[in-house]
Amino acid sequence: MIYVLGGNMNLSYIQKIVLSLVFILTIVTNSDFSYSEVSVKPYGFLKTSFIGAKNLVNDYKPFYAKSSVTGNAAYDDKAHYQISTKQSRLGFLVEEGSLSGKFELDFDGESGNTRGATASSTGIIRTRVLELIFKINEESKISFGKRWDTFAALNPDTYSVTLVQLNQGNTGFLTESFEYLHHLGNFDFFVQLETFGDVKAYKVSMPVPTVRVEHKLNENQFYGLAYKVGEADSVTSDNTAYKVAFNGLKAYYSAKFSSFKLSAEVYQGSNLGVGVIGASLGKLSSSSVATSFPAGSQKNIGEYGYYVSIKKMFEDWSVFAGFGRAELMSPQDYLSDGDVSTNQASRLGVDKVIQENLSFFVEMTFIETGRFLSASNTSPTESGSLLDAGLFYKF
Repeated sequence: MIYVLGGNMNLSYIQKIVLSLVFILTIVTNSDFSYSEVSVKPYGFLKTSFIGAKNLVNDYKPFYAKSSVTGNAAYDDKAHYQISTKQSRLGFLVEEGSLSGKFELDFDGESGNTRGATASSTGIIRTRVLELIFKINEESKISFGKRWDTFAALNPDTYSVTLVQLNQGNTGFLTESFEYLHHLGNFDFFVQLETFGDVKAYKVSMPVPTVRVEHKLNENQFYGLAYKVGEADSVTSDNTAYKVAFNGLKAYYSAKFSSFKLSAEVYQGSNLGVGVIGASLGKLSSSSVATSFPAGSQKNIGEYGYYVSIKKMFEDWSVFAGFGRAELMSPQDYLSDGDVSTNQASRLGVDKVIQENLSFFVEMTFIETGRFLSASNTSPTESGSLLDAGLFYKF
């Protein structure tokens, strides 16, 4: 069989990408293949959703609730519906002896979903993971590249697979880093050195360290602690240089039994908007903090948050729920009127297995966002909701 890409066909950039992915998937089929001693295994999932959003800042990135977006109350109160596949994911695991590599992408870049159009220069295809892994021995390995922050640790049970309750009690995101993992008995020790890429707002001269210790209680339960600390250089509008120290501490727990799952974590930190690359309320919460990023008005932005996630499994279906909250401490010291100071989400969902690797799901999320008012030193809340229902095929 001959495959042709390009030629004289008048194809858009996105169409060419899609055809390329189809070409790759056709080659690798549904299993793995080997050339010499190299094994390539595709993995991922296809998620097709019917989404309904109401009173949210962005329908495609529904982190925050807002009752008035345009100022037209009747219009802002209307729900918006769309069919979306952009949270689908495709990855490849390449293995050769003690060396392996992982490449993973999705279609949830910083763009909207207006009739499939791409709304920003970053495009809709996003590289999630591009990681090189070397297994030193049975107890230790090193990882290098774009990967999940060691501070992230856990994610809640949700079909909102690219949002995972970030800025709503969950924190930690994709980053470029080096990690060393050592296994000793029932303990795992992680050490990460992280860089922040090309960011004009600040400079980090030394890689930022994160350490994590995880203890396995048994085959079904583990808990852990993670700590991140660092310092960034920045400059004010009048060209005054200053340093910003940041840190974060997280504790977490996970249990998985035959028909029940539980995960929970709690964190607290200072200026976490610098150190966790976008999954901190202190960075994304408001225009004033983001404009003078990384430290607002050069004051410590205290933040804490937590989430709890549970799932009950039955024979061929399950029900899951969760709650999370993030809050900035002493917001009167650095926030302006209208800036986000609290954010929380409640989630309830159900899924049913249709056949092997294919499930139907319905998930409802309710978001409450508090915005600071200096006159009363309070943060009145606004409410929004998100319906996500569809099919989830995992391969």
